[in-house]
Amino acid sequence: MNDKILKTTDGGINWVGSPTQGSIANWDVKFIDQSTGYAVGLYANMFKSSDGGISWEQSIEPMVASLFGVEFMNDSVGFIIGGSQIAKTVNKGETWNIVYNIGNSQLNSIQTIGDKYSWAVGSDKILYTSNTGASWVQQSFSLYSNLQQISCIDSLNAWILGDRKLYRTLNGGITEVEYPNKSFANNYVLNQNYPNPFNPTTNIEFRIAEFGFVSLKVYDILGREVATLVHEEKPTGNYKVEFNGSGLVSGVYFYKLNAEDYTAVKKMILLK
Repeated sequence: MNDKILKTTDGGINWVGSPTQGSIANWDVKFIDQSTGYAVGLYANMFKSSDGGISWEQSIEPMVASLFGVEFMNDSVGFIIGGSQIAKTVNKGETWNIVYNIGNSQLNSIQTIGDKYSWAVGSDKILYTSNTGASWVQQSFSLYSNLQQISCIDSLNAWILGDRKLYRTLNGGITEVEYPNKSFANNYVLNQNYPNPFNPTTNIEFRIAEFGFVSLKVYDILGREVATLVHEEKPTGNYKVEFNGSGLVSGVYFYKLNAEDYTAVKKMILLK
């Protein structure tokens, strides 16, 4: 909540608020131990508590963008994310240095697992480190997905929330993140094309929950539109359209469905 951080010592029955500064919106908080914690928020603001959250003082960090996540691997090594950057500390937050810049993409959430592993997610991006943040690798993921939150079970299993869907990996993100069978928007569905890979035609099926305008387009790996399959109002129902890729080169393509507030993207492979 805006300029306050709430704390409970009785299992959530009662909460006590401690202010940070002004009317800064705080986005994330992390405590290293019983005394030391950090909170991050808008306008590149970071605050530190050394007394278990009773009081907070502004802390110095190297970013100029709003901060959306803070995580620690142990009592010394930690990370903050803001804008397109990741900053790291190796001395319990006394100093921070930018260790990664992804460019034109917003990072929204970060979580660490043990002393080696961490994931950071944001607009169309999943970043992963297995060496305490010394290097970060961009993992495979479909375009046009604004990823908001990540939760990790261990170094192989992770869940990511974005675009009103829940995504999952069972192998540390080595392969494409798996899509669960059920969307949060239960009445709108975009199915995987079949056959896949295909040459030169494939079928795409989808379901529309309410009458409204529907758009189904195909994009290449660079995000350029290569085909419009549907661009009109449609009533509730199940639909199947055929996509003919005879005029395209072999490679990975993405098809995107827009219907009312529902958006979904899936990957297909043209193999000639």
